[in-house]
Amino acid sequence: MIKTILKMSVAIGLLAYLISNGKLDFKIILKSLESPKFYITGFLLVLSQCTLNAMRWKFILSTQTNKTVPSLFIVMVTWVGMFFNTVLPGAVSGDLVKMMYLKKVDENLTKTSMFLTVFMDRIYGLIGLILITGIISISRYTYLVQINQEIKNIISLNLLLLVGIFVFISTLFVSSQLQSKIISLMNNIPKVGSQIAHIFERFWAIGKDRGVFFKSIGISILGQIMGLTGFFVITKPIIMGDIAVQDIFTFVPIGMIITAIPLAPGGMGVGHVAFDKLFQYLQVSNGADLFNVFWVTMLTINLLGIFPYLALGKSKKKAETTEQLNAA
Repeated sequence: MIKTILKMSVAIGLLAYLISNGKLDFKIILKSLESPKFYITGFLLVLSQCTLNAMRWKFILSTQTNKTVPSLFIVMVTWVGMFFNTVLPGAVSGDLVKMMYLKKVDENLTKTSMFLTVFMDRIYGLIGLILITGIISISRYTYLVQINQEIKNIISLNLLLLVGIFVFISTLFVSSQLQSKIISLMNNIPKVGSQIAHIFERFWAIGKDRGVFFKSIGISILGQIMGLTGFFVITKPIIMGDIAVQDIFTFVPIGMIITAIPLAPGGMGVGHVAFDKLFQYLQVSNGADLFNVFWVTMLTINLLGIFPYLALGKSKKKAETTEQLNAA
């Protein structure tokens, strides 16, 4: 509770700083709604990204269990996870809730398997984001590095992240012979060796199915394109400056990565400051307002997860009642 209070205090302090310096105006949220066609289109794009993310998790889950995973169920559980990420303190609260629901799919799933499916789902999403910004940065490299030193540094960071992603992917596809040697080595470690070996086994089980890997990466890229386009469409009517959609795909991913810092729901405070700074590089004066509109949109989508949560709870109660009647 103390950690949560401290984190929220920092986030609120950052918001207060932006407001006091005239960089954050909550009236802009209402102004964005004055262009309903833009806002609704962007909202639906972001919502569609969330649905695609659920399908990606379903594919990853198929590497850990032979049970059939209903698509509607996995979409609902993903949405419930988003809801709890918002309403409960902690960066992984929603992930823990999702893992609990996985027991409905297969009671034999180990905690390691469940954790890895959720972890790799996040990693694949990050890979899609970095691939997009990395490719865009390479294609626009000559133009971007000439603007100023700050943007040149951001482009260098994008390319560094791109290299890191390829290094990580290579570890997923090491040879079977090397996998066996590493697992054998891990098993020789006293006490925790077998647990570490099991983690490696489940991790490489995900990489063993190349079809799942390419489907997951493809879904991640498509989903991130929809999310970034949604950001652009939602904020386009209120952008104070001249900006192209390519700029969104170059700079917004860095801001999204920064918002992953677990201080407050959806990167509140941290994301506002990050987007304010990033958009200043593009001569756009209201970056914090743009993020705020998008943040409120994501918050709304996440909170709507209360409905699938109640629906899943109702179906569980109905199933328990049926079991009791059958037993009687």
